[in-house]
Amino acid sequence: MVRAVIFDIGGVLELTPPTGFRERWEKSLGLGPGELDRRMDDVWRGGTLGTLSEPQVHSACAEGLGLSAQDLQAFMADFWAEYLGSANTELIDYFRPCAPATAPASSATASWARGSGSARRTASRT
Repeated sequence: MVRAVIFDIGGVLELTPPTGFRERWEKSLGLGPGELDRRMDDVWRGGTLGTLSEPQVHSACAEGLGLSAQDLQAFMADFWAEYLGSANTELIDYFRPCAPATAPASSATASWARGSGSARRTASRT
């Protein structure tokens, strides 16, 4: 008997096709191809590992890319639009009838998430 199912989020429960945000921002900031990620590598790593909180990531992005408060807000909105993607409704709808609403379900990610300063964020339904 299956007692629980755990799904991966990125690329499974959420679809995250490239939006081109990096290329748009590189062009806007006068950076060469790939330079945004090279500059932000330590910041992305810190966010992923939980050694940087979301406010620290924001500060590092603003400082490392020379962004105003308004530009930082637009940059992060573009970042989250690509990072979060959209729900894989076809897969979700397929599995929905497989378990009663009272069955435990969990999703986990090893990446940093909005509002989280930790390496893992897990949401559960019980």
